[in-house]
Amino acid sequence: MRAPRAPRSNRPSSSKQRGSSDRSGYESARGTGGARSAGAAGTARGANAARAGSSGRSGRGIAKSGEPAAAGHHAANIASAANNASAADAARADRTDRTDAGIGARSDGRSDGRRRELHADFFPDTSGAKVISMRERRAEKMRMNRLRWRYRLAVVAGLVVALGALVWLLFFSPLLVFSADRVQIQGAGNSGNSSNSSIVSVGDIQRALATHNGERLVLMRPSVVASDIEKIPEVAQAQVHFGFPASVRVDVVPEVPIACVADDAEQGSDCVAIAGSGVQLRVGSDAVKTLPKLTLETADLKLQNVAPRLESILHSVSPDIRKRITAISVGAGSQFSFTLDEQATVRWGTASQNEQKNTILSVLVKEDHKFYDVSVPTLPTTE
Repeated sequence: MRAPRAPRSNRPSSSKQRGSSDRSGYESARGTGGARSAGAAGTARGANAARAGSSGRSGRGIAKSGEPAAAGHHAANIASAANNASAADAARADRTDRTDAGIGARSDGRSDGRRRELHADFFPDTSGAKVISMRERRAEKMRMNRLRWRYRLAVVAGLVVALGALVWLLFFSPLLVFSADRVQIQGAGNSGNSSNSSIVSVGDIQRALATHNGERLVLMRPSVVASDIEKIPEVAQAQVHFGFPASVRVDVVPEVPIACVADDAEQGSDCVAIAGSGVQLRVGSDAVKTLPKLTLETADLKLQNVAPRLESILHSVSPDIRKRITAISVGAGSQFSFTLDEQATVRWGTASQNEQKNTILSVLVKEDHKFYDVSVPTLPTTE
């Protein structure tokens, strides 16, 4: 017959024993859990035996008081069941302790191995490295700061020196001072070939440039210098070029004389060369002899008005005919007439339809005549 279960108040506290076993297993994983676990199991078995003894004594007391003998047997069965339960709980706790200890040992072994690997990867062996004290580190830092500031001061000093040298070179150095004697002039004077001689005098240009002597090249404006050169009557156009470091070149385009004006055509010494703008030019006597002589027949004619019209006519006339023109006269209404080789006369008329007139005259002059009238291109006449 199976013995009845002991009352709940007399049953061993298996949850407390499991808790003790769990804690013992965790501690055995740290190296001390096994011994504590064994002590806890012995303590549990002692407690259960004490409870069983007390139960037995209480049963024997009941028998002495006159209860039936069955009560003593019942108490003995309860004590035996309690001892069996206590032994089973102790065995289970011991197995749990051993299992937890094994798992803890394995996990600790893996964790320690992984920790050693990470330590080796991120924290290399520095046993042979030199240990630097905080004083040495501060001294090294101060030394680096001093070197950094010295470098910065050296850079600033170099920039200041370079800037000062540049300012001195541009505004105080004698190397960048303008001097008319050092200017290269092209398009003026005689280049050694009579065909390339120019009516512009180099001395006139140098005198115009001398007004700028002593000026700083960086402050001079080429357009201002060129305008001073163009004030010379024989200069039609001037260009000034500044080069590094102090070279200056002047290119001039001389005026082209188209005729000479004289009060008395018989006196060539009184003939003065004029340009297409009507400006009188200083031309040598040899050059004047090759120019056609211009005569204004009426006093109301102004040379500044006649000269541009005469220039347009001469530009439209063919070179062969132009070489033969020796004299030009201008009458009322700006009527132009030419003398060819001092023998034939050409009535040109006004300065209009010049291309058509030149075409007709080029055909008519092939015949020997004393007079050619092309003032009306559609009705030319000869005599």
